[in-house]
Amino acid sequence: MNDSAYTTDPTAAAQRDRDLDDPMVTVENLKKHFPLFEGILQKKAGEVRAVDGVSFSIAEGETFGLVGESGSGKTTTGRSMLRLTEPTSGRVEIDGQNVVDLSDGELKRFRRNMQIVHQDPSSSLNPRHRVKSIIEAPLKIHDYGDSEARLERVEELLDMVDLPREFMYRYPGQLSGGQKQRVGIARAVALNPKFVVLDEPTSALDVSVQARIINILEEIQEEFGITYLFITHDLSLLKNVADRIGVMYLGRLVEVGDVDSVFGSPQHPYSRALLSAISTISEEDELAKPDRITLDGEVPDPREKPSGCAFRSRCAHEFDACAVEEPDLYERGPDQVSRCFLQTTGSRKARSGNDRRARGAPRRPPAGAAEPPVDRRTAPVVRVRPGGVQGRPAGVFGLRPAVPRRRGLRHGRGEIGRTVRIDGPRPDVPPARGGHEATPGAGDRDASQRRQTAAERLPQRDGRRRRHPRGTPMTTDDTRTITAEWVEDIAVGGAVLGGGGGGSLAKGIEFGELAVEYGRPTIVSVADLDPTDVVLTVSGVGAPAATESHVDPADYVRAVELLVDRLAADGTTVGALMTNEMGGFATVNGLLQSAVTGLPLVDAACNGRAHPTGPMGSIGLSQDAESVQAAVGGVPGTAARLETVVEAELGTAASLVRHAAEDAGGLVAVARNPVPASYAEANAALDTYDRAEAVGRAVRLADDGRDAADRVADVLGGEVSLVGPVESFALETTGGFDVGEVEIEGRELTFWNEYMTLELDGERLATFPDLITTLDAETGMPVSTAELAEGRSVAVVVAPAANLSLGAGMADPALFDPVEQAVGKAVKSHVFN
Repeated sequence: MNDSAYTTDPTAAAQRDRDLDDPMVTVENLKKHFPLFEGILQKKAGEVRAVDGVSFSIAEGETFGLVGESGSGKTTTGRSMLRLTEPTSGRVEIDGQNVVDLSDGELKRFRRNMQIVHQDPSSSLNPRHRVKSIIEAPLKIHDYGDSEARLERVEELLDMVDLPREFMYRYPGQLSGGQKQRVGIARAVALNPKFVVLDEPTSALDVSVQARIINILEEIQEEFGITYLFITHDLSLLKNVADRIGVMYLGRLVEVGDVDSVFGSPQHPYSRALLSAISTISEEDELAKPDRITLDGEVPDPREKPSGCAFRSRCAHEFDACAVEEPDLYERGPDQVSRCFLQTTGSRKARSGNDRRARGAPRRPPAGAAEPPVDRRTAPVVRVRPGGVQGRPAGVFGLRPAVPRRRGLRHGRGEIGRTVRIDGPRPDVPPARGGHEATPGAGDRDASQRRQTAAERLPQRDGRRRRHPRGTPMTTDDTRTITAEWVEDIAVGGAVLGGGGGGSLAKGIEFGELAVEYGRPTIVSVADLDPTDVVLTVSGVGAPAATESHVDPADYVRAVELLVDRLAADGTTVGALMTNEMGGFATVNGLLQSAVTGLPLVDAACNGRAHPTGPMGSIGLSQDAESVQAAVGGVPGTAARLETVVEAELGTAASLVRHAAEDAGGLVAVARNPVPASYAEANAALDTYDRAEAVGRAVRLADDGRDAADRVADVLGGEVSLVGPVESFALETTGGFDVGEVEIEGRELTFWNEYMTLELDGERLATFPDLITTLDAETGMPVSTAELAEGRSVAVVVAPAANLSLGAGMADPALFDPVEQAVGKAVKSHVFN
């Protein structure tokens, strides 16, 4: 018995035939049984029926979602369709060609028409190959043009997936998870395939990154008409991206239907249980959702499937027939079929046919039919006026998951890439004075609404989700134009100025891109603020090499929210934000908070380079000054998760936050040290973004690693001290810091998060806060202390502290005592002599 066993009345069948005149993909009775062997002679002892008679079709340009528990056969179905796993039997037609019957040579030639995006972006990319080689591989296999044509195609593909072209010279290990997945997508669509299997393409990614990946996939589908099989566990995501859905259980399809039919009225008990487990955001959705259905019993052993219905051991509706006969697929209206005897009433049991509904095309609305109205709710907003956020705006910084809701354009169901913002539109608000610019549409929030928290992630906006090609301005005001290229330049430049610290460059670029995709971050001169405006410092505190750390982008916004709340209790209004230091992540820290809150980010930092301790980034505040700091971090739902506000003397507060970072797994997002704008202007490092941008541009324009080192040295007025392989490297994470030593070409470098000293045969060549920084000798990209390894070839660039923009914290000799204790070297005598 297989999935194709049912029929309908002739009129309905004829209409579905017209919808499916020429499906792009047709699967008939597909099976994949894995044999089991035992004993010395390896005799066959049975088989696992991973896929056991699956049939469906997918119309051209359609997205067919495949959902079910782990082990239900989803991935094996997708791989068998592409013959990455050889099917046991069945028929798979793609664009009219039976893939199962192709010879090896024919299959190799046909693979250009069918590709896959793998679930794990890390394991699917060869770590020893550069991005260019990875994307170029299918082009070479299928004899696509000469080397120049292939290079041009690789550049086109990087543009298509919103990755800078310079990334083609990076290795996968230098990319974030979202960037790796985009490389995988570029490789999959390199040959303009007609069919792509998306195997859990977003499961390993943060919620904030998932929306960007989905947006890219949908735009590619819209432009090239690609047909997708979308495999996932995430039903809420599938609801927004699929046209039709197939629910799998133990290798069989148990329900197939239009996405609205399946979600609106699930017919199979298993489908109902899955849908009842979907988490919701609003109270209204929670009330509308059916009660949670808990499945009792155990999943049957796939080696010994039970007689009759395979689901009966877990079903609350089992009756006698379920143990004797396996149900066929029964029709429930024109858009839905279900494999359950419960559906026999009012439906006709199938006797023959070709599973037309399971293979049908998406419904097409009548010509001229209007789009159904979108349910919008009042949005949480920010009240921004001259001087900043007033009081305690309830839920000001509430964040929600950003998941694009798609209804395929080619099927007449709306605009591809549309994002329905869950929390609705925001009314316009005029910008604040002095070049401050509010988040578009900031205003008052109805106090009756439920308060949203940062754990609910980033909100969505009305209409289609905006995309911003590299070089297209995101924000334009009197002082700054923010583009994707600018974000990368300041992140790379900041990583160089980090001097071995300052956070992850890959995460920094991703964080900055998220900020400009979310909204309109604004950067202004601190001189444009009212002298009495309160400026908060934003930072990340912890050890760069910590492996258990977990801080979401929303946590950085949540830290600001906590501190704004605390200050509002004393009647203090926040007017602007300032980043703590320069670094791969630190330089872009503040952009997302600005985009979400509407507060401007000032063109200044506590320090124009990275530094190891909080007091060094406290712009000259005395150690006994009263400080208030908020910290957020740790994996949600675990004992490591924390949100805390500390009020103590500055030195004590900094120590408590550092210990909090240890308790949270190694890292926390921090907002701290509110000061008047006049104090910030007098004591902070000014115009830091211009310097970071210049350094980043120097790296981007370089031909190779040595050229990058020379260009950076020229910008900073420094020198290339040496180029060579790391001969020895030792790192220990202790007390919330990375501390260690590295030897390169006979020179000894010590570090305490950042490089502290550089010596040759006992002679001091450079001492913190002189900039000592390392670049990859081949690519020229900055290398942090946490990324060093024996054998890695690097260039060491040194620039004197006099050429850097430093804050007042660098003028206090007492703040250098912990440095000497950490690295066991004299520091103050070299700095303050």
